[in-house]
Amino acid sequence: MKKLLILPVLLLAGIILFWLFGTAPEPLEDTNGPDNYNLQVINDSIILDGDMGMTGGISVKHDLIGSGITISSKGFTGVYDVLWNNYLGKSDITLDLTALTVTEGNFKAVLMLDDEIIEVIPFNQEDPFYTFRLDDVNGHFVLRLAGETAAFQFSITEQEYDRFEHP
Repeated sequence: MKKLLILPVLLLAGIILFWLFGTAPEPLEDTNGPDNYNLQVINDSIILDGDMGMTGGISVKHDLIGSGITISSKGFTGVYDVLWNNYLGKSDITLDLTALTVTEGNFKAVLMLDDEIIEVIPFNQEDPFYTFRLDDVNGHFVLRLAGETAAFQFSITEQEYDRFEHP
């Protein structure tokens, strides 16, 4: 009986390991120099598709003082949805982000509505604050990140973070 059980368990473990590790992209080398953060390999079509997977991990850190959330990574490669919501009726969206910085690799953050890029979020600007507002939204809204061995960070208030779905 035990011999019959071992084979399905090993097969299931192999499938799970392939799913966890077999779909992640390899880190992409930064070929456009240390001061150019524009994506080189990942294009808007790949971002819109959103099925690339990711490596390098994303850190979501709750600040001990205050009510902020810092989202960051070092070595992020791939495409990742960090916030999303499905609005079934007309709703208003407000998104306030701060400390938008990229320090290595190539990176792009976009806001999408129903599989269309509606805004590219500016990073490394003189003004550390970014505000996005949209009225009467109906559909699937996403904050999607794309990176090629990117080191980045940004912050959002905990109250705003909790208004969205997230991993």
